[in-house]
Amino acid sequence: NWIKYEGEFNKGEWQGFGTIYFAQGERFSGCVRNGQINGYGCFYDSGNQMTSGIWINSKFKAEHALFLFLIYVYIKQYNKNISV
Repeated sequence: NWIKYEGEFNKGEWQGFGTIYFAQGERFSGCVRNGQINGYGCFYDSGNQMTSGIWINSKFKAEHALFLFLIYVYIKQYNKNISV
């Protein structure tokens, strides 16, 4: 159960970047959407051990996703700058 949220809102819901604090001392910092953890972020357990990756609907899906995400953004930007 979360106890505190600090971050961006849109129409009363978590939207953008934020930090969620949980009752057992854990926290999540990263992307939130529609009031849930969605996108890249870092989860810190009560011992401050970090797990980073991609979450979808508040469920952890993939580690080391930042590197893959940055490659994706680079390719998209590169393709935009090519004129045929």
